Amino acid sequence: MVKTELVEAARIAGRDFLLRLDAARLNVVAAFWHFDFDREDWFYVIASPMVNELGATEFYTSLHSIWQEHRDLDWTKLHALRTSDKLVQILNSVGHTGPGIHGIVHERWVVKGTFVGEAYIYRMNL
Repeated sequence: MVKTELVEAARIAGRDFLLRLDAARLNVVAAFWHFDFDREDWFYVIASPMVNELGATEFYTSLHSIWQEHRDLDWTKLHALRTSDKLVQILNSVGHTGPGIHGIVHERWVVKGTFVGEAYIYRMNL
């Protein structure tokens, strides 16, 4: 397996998309790129209490309308998760970024006995 690097253009697109989500007040409490070693690709992951409240389908509808304005990200690589999702909870246990937008790189790490792999974290503020 050859892992692809997360290119700068993807990092910028992820940051810009999060800015648009914030402007739309979608209450994103976690946003990050995560490398899925099984699929051998990077995925943009967000978590919001609104996924819990509205359900995934309705939340994706809101995301899609924002995404259509710019389409900087590949829609098929966008994942919206509940705040209780295992991956979100594991990353949250490592530390909080606060409500801003950051660029924290984590490479090949294990948290509480679970292999997390690699992540580029913009926000972790549960």
